[in-house]
Amino acid sequence: MTTTPRDPRICVGCSTQFMPNTVRHIYCTRQCSNAHYAAIHREIKRKWRANWVAAHPLEVRMSNRESKRKRSVREAEYKRQYLATHPIDPLKRAARILLNNKVATGEIVRPTACIRCFAVGRVQGHHPDYSKPLEVLWLCKECHIEEHWPLQTAISDMLEVVEGKS
Repeated sequence: MTTTPRDPRICVGCSTQFMPNTVRHIYCTRQCSNAHYAAIHREIKRKWRANWVAAHPLEVRMSNRESKRKRSVREAEYKRQYLATHPIDPLKRAARILLNNKVATGEIVRPTACIRCFAVGRVQGHHPDYSKPLEVLWLCKECHIEEHWPLQTAISDMLEVVEGKS
């Protein structure tokens, strides 16, 4: 027969003080007990996995190769389906390739600040006219999005004001 102890205890799971109902209670609540057991189980599983990986390097390497192969097949299929419905404009592609090559060779230097908001950081090249591939606006990501989708940006700005985020 278990009796009610008279002294408070410290919960094993969350380290808070509680009054146990029986002598065998070591957790303050059922949720605390479940969380503590789950944490212990995660640690045991992590250690077991680390030991198994160390003992089976060939199987791990083969499994990783197979996963990578399956992933590349999935990605190739996705790209094929995407390109079937979203054909690449040859003029856009040529302009991008030419600009990237000029930047790579150093003939064109990528600036460090946006020409619109003067934010310093990584900038993206925006082609207002693809027939002039070397005439580029260097914009930060936010300004580039604004350049392509001004209406969506305006709507999201209005929503932020309505929701009180700014």
